[in-house]
Amino acid sequence: MIDVYGIGTANGQKAATMLEETACEYEIKIVDMFKGEHLAEPFLSLNPIGKIPAIVDRNGEGGKSVTVFETLAIALYLCDKTGHMIPKDARARAEAWEWACVAATDLSPVLSIQFQLTRNIPDHCEPANEYLFTQATRFLKAVEAVSATRRTSRGNIPTPTCRCTPQSPRPCRGCRTVLIPIPISKAGATELPPGPPSNAA
Repeated sequence: MIDVYGIGTANGQKAATMLEETACEYEIKIVDMFKGEHLAEPFLSLNPIGKIPAIVDRNGEGGKSVTVFETLAIALYLCDKTGHMIPKDARARAEAWEWACVAATDLSPVLSIQFQLTRNIPDHCEPANEYLFTQATRFLKAVEAVSATRRTSRGNIPTPTCRCTPQSPRPCRGCRTVLIPIPISKAGATELPPGPPSNAA
């Protein structure tokens, strides 16, 4: 069993998605960033940087508990642990990690910064937003071009079908539903909660 610590941000969703795709059993442990829980113990003992997500594999190598933080590191760990989602061939494996790194180090920071600027200083960020939008568009076009090539050469990747039942503890892989619930602000579900403390994921 793996405990995943996070909230329904993009990075929290990535960790939950990887756990689903690698067919790992897991439990969700909410870290409420809007209360600053990511900047305090006990979460800091899992990730001293104070960012979500983090996982604790209760049955790691040798039966020992293993803690992993950072989204890409979690993905790598789960792929190595299960043998899923990563090619065995060295060249194909390197290519898979190339695009994983593009998502983690190029695209994700651009989208995150753009979101924060638009949300927190909407009247003073137009030049920065234009630059970030251009960068994000460039990255996404590259990803789409490669994805189109893969679909053409390997055939369309089938979409997982829903296997939920009334007894399901959470949505299955076929659902496009939030895997990690987001705490709702007291102001109501239609409003965003106030921004989390600094250093949030």
